[in-house]
Amino acid sequence: MLRSYIKRKDVKALQGMLDSPLFEGALSPSARVERVRVDQSTEAYLVEGTPVVFRVKGVFLPALRWLVTKEVRRCYVVVDEGAAERILKGAHVMRPGVVEYDPGIEASKPVAVLMQKSRRAIAVGVSEWSGEEYAERTRGRCVVNMHYAGDWLWRLEL
Repeated sequence: MLRSYIKRKDVKALQGMLDSPLFEGALSPSARVERVRVDQSTEAYLVEGTPVVFRVKGVFLPALRWLVTKEVRRCYVVVDEGAAERILKGAHVMRPGVVEYDPGIEASKPVAVLMQKSRRAIAVGVSEWSGEEYAERTRGRCVVNMHYAGDWLWRLEL
């Protein structure tokens, strides 16, 4: 693993690339941010030693361990218990398991996957549909699961 602190101007540039509401509060220009190259396709951005953002295959995602400490109010889908079990094993989110969603979701943007009862984040992925498509469709894959509780990113020791 290659580790290095990034300059404040690079932190500001990174903040500009994190255009989803899921990243609110993740980085501040005054914080010391460390970049860790985990492997060829994965980078982690740490604040005070805690991963807050991952870049996986060119896609920026909030770190799930950081996200579970936040209340997610935008860019989310809520899934039932049956879907949650499969998602926690790495399955993608299918529309029949979605019981609620943020109508402001944009296609190709990160979304949090929340459990129905606790409303806690169990996964982060990229939505394949916009909010309007969630309203129109009842079948098919709607979120590509990229990081879930218990996966290798969750267990990563930095």
